[in-house]
Amino acid sequence: MPGPVQYAVIDPDRADQRGSVEEFLLRCLLGAREESDIASNRTGFDEDVNVYVVGLLGKFLSAEYHENAARYLYPSDLDLAREVAAQGNDRFGYVAYRVNADQLLLGIGLFCSVDGHGVSSDPVFGRSPAELSGRGATYYNLASSSLRRLRRTETGAELAMTKLADRFDDYTTILRTLRTSYFRLTSRLSEGELFHLSRGEDREEERRLAWDGFLDAWSEWKRSTDDASLDRLHEAVDVLRRVDPEFRFELPE
Repeated sequence: MPGPVQYAVIDPDRADQRGSVEEFLLRCLLGAREESDIASNRTGFDEDVNVYVVGLLGKFLSAEYHENAARYLYPSDLDLAREVAAQGNDRFGYVAYRVNADQLLLGIGLFCSVDGHGVSSDPVFGRSPAELSGRGATYYNLASSSLRRLRRTETGAELAMTKLADRFDDYTTILRTLRTSYFRLTSRLSEGELFHLSRGEDREEERRLAWDGFLDAWSEWKRSTDDASLDRLHEAVDVLRRVDPEFRFELPE
């Protein structure tokens, strides 16, 4: 069994906050793989799948990702196949099949086992994982084939999607472990909670800006110690406390 999860520390002096999030997600994913007894590279090299899944989880935190994905989601194989045929190009086919496969992977692994999530408008939810696993594997295969025709050469993304197709059930098992042991998604997820989860990246940006404002105000007060700079420091501390409740700072009198 893995030890306690070591959460990533947000460093206000680091410009690349996204890197911290991806490092945290990768540590969680690797731990979930060990706990699921599906360790990386056990049956062949698949660290490229780890990179793909971490990237997908990171994008899932963005509201923009959900807006873009909604353009390609279809409730049935027939609807999706008809639209791909109507568009008549591999670029659309690649994106459409990949987006639908990604939604199935996350839906089965992270959310379908959570009762009462109430997301009835999403075509993934409301069906059993057994019904959807075969569809997810097929979509990844079709996306991989479309990308090969589009690029006319083997690519890393193509190989990762082929491996996801071949072992789709294994990767949803890993995500279910990630859900319960690392993300603690063991109770009901309402539509509102899913919305706020998708806004996580926005909150991280707010926290970063608040830290920047605090550090600027603190530096200014240290230089001048006048009443105006002290007022600005108080305001910056109030802002930071609202977006980061764990922030502790003893204000100067």
